Amino acid sequence: MHQGLLNSTMGNYTEAIRVFTELKALTDRNGSVDALIVDTYRTAKALDKALQHCEQALTESPNSRQLQMLRADLIAEKGRVDEGIKVLERLSRNTDEDFDILSAMTSIYQRARKFGDAQSIIDTARSRFPGDERVYFLQGALYDKQKKFNEAEQVFRKALEIDDGNAAVLNYLGFILADRGMKLEEAASMIQKAVTADPTNGAYLDSLGWVYFRMNRLELAEEYLKKAIIFTNTDPSIHDHLGDLFHKTGRFDDARREWGKAVELSEDREEIDRVKKKLDGLRTGRAANK
Repeated sequence: MHQGLLNSTMGNYTEAIRVFTELKALTDRNGSVDALIVDTYRTAKALDKALQHCEQALTESPNSRQLQMLRADLIAEKGRVDEGIKVLERLSRNTDEDFDILSAMTSIYQRARKFGDAQSIIDTARSRFPGDERVYFLQGALYDKQKKFNEAEQVFRKALEIDDGNAAVLNYLGFILADRGMKLEEAASMIQKAVTADPTNGAYLDSLGWVYFRMNRLELAEEYLKKAIIFTNTDPSIHDHLGDLFHKTGRFDDARREWGKAVELSEDREEIDRVKKKLDGLRTGRAANK
């Protein structure tokens, strides 16, 4: 399994799927390896193959909650949002396990930019799981997507009052602060705690590199951004950040390569347009960092 995960991390998706397929023949009885195959297709942006494999796997493991949730998310990602939500609603058991369902529904609505619907789901989660720091995380993420950064900071801090070692919250809040150029020392401390807790998490490494970039500690920024690429090379934001670093240090061809990769990988229109402006600026000699 480790070999397959490593290949997927490195972008060797065909090899990763081959390894997982061999592993499934030896061990899989509950759909867990099929879920890895689906995730690999998805990371490779082969959504049709991911959905096709997921539906085939469900004929073999019809009770796999993991595969059912993956199928719902894939259906929604292909534009059938209401259908994906209905699939998740049918999985509700009126138990503590429902938090994962509510979280998945929030993610679907958020990705579809149906922020009002996402907020309704979070309100339901809050009423069912009062005082749970996971609800504050969902709320903070939704505020961030709506560019309500002050509100996001407030609810993330509430989550940290409950669990001050929550790596996901520490990273998210630290990144929001860093991206706005605020409280950089505190942001660096938060993100470093997240990296210490999960040192191979590409998102956390990217955040640490980005806060060092904001602090103009460029050698450290490059070290962590390059580590982030090793562990998560399909995230357009990491390539964008590395492009900014290369541009700031005068390596314009490298900046062009990384920004181009960010545009290639991104599915967010706003992000694509923003990075394209930097590429256009390189061509005219006016490129500027964020």
